[in-house]
Amino acid sequence: MQRTNKWASASASADKFEEEVGRVMEQAKELHESGASLLWKISNEEQSLRQKAISLESSVRRVRSSINSLVSKKLLDPKFASKLEEDLQRPSSILTDGAAAFLPTKAQGF
Repeated sequence: MQRTNKWASASASADKFEEEVGRVMEQAKELHESGASLLWKISNEEQSLRQKAISLESSVRRVRSSINSLVSKKLLDPKFASKLEEDLQRPSSILTDGAAAFLPTKAQGF
């Protein structure tokens, strides 16, 4: 009789461990899926920031070019143009200091 109880007890313990291993495997699967989802979201956010940084860089270049052109044609006061250029330093600094990581490298032609 004791022998039967011993095997029954061992079988119950094995069942408990099997359940626990199943729970651990499910937790690992959920963690993996959450990590993959987070990486996908980060990638999309990075792409969006990259596009915004490229657009801002293009706008700064365009505005600077327009200012320079107007000054050279004597259609814009040089002192006012200088003030506008100073104002453009802030977006330029943001690009240089904060958003530079999202811009393509100069080697790629930008």
